[in-house]
Amino acid sequence: MGRVTFRISDYDAEISTFGVPTSDLTAANIDAEYADAITFQTALDAVQRGLTLNRSHLAKSSPQAVGKATDEEAQREEKALIMYYDDTTFERATAEMPCVDMTLQMTGHPGVFYIDGETGHDAAWTTFVSEFEGMVSGPGGNASVIERVIHVGRNL
Repeated sequence: MGRVTFRISDYDAEISTFGVPTSDLTAANIDAEYADAITFQTALDAVQRGLTLNRSHLAKSSPQAVGKATDEEAQREEKALIMYYDDTTFERATAEMPCVDMTLQMTGHPGVFYIDGETGHDAAWTTFVSEFEGMVSGPGGNASVIERVIHVGRNL
């Protein structure tokens, strides 16, 4: 199974990573996988405040920037927990995204950015979920389905 990892800097220049599983890279799909990762990064950057420094696609690393985020609200301890599952085996998995944009919470759902089947998501989250499900493999290697995205604090 492949993997795409993003290195993200917060306002204090502290670095976090956000990685997701993807399809294995093959000669037949490598260009499409790289294009999908770029589109996914655009959706990721729309829902987090940090500065994406680097995108790494297993054996290939693509530097994106140097330095720190310019938004004072970009804090790596402010994370979004993405809860998703494999659409065939129903195995569950999670991913933590640093520097989440707290202004994009769902109305009437404090601390929640996305709930599958609900309305009222910010358009940036709708795009992110679509890109995530299109690129990220579920734990069983099949398509993934995001169930919920919530705010979580830092790891202690």
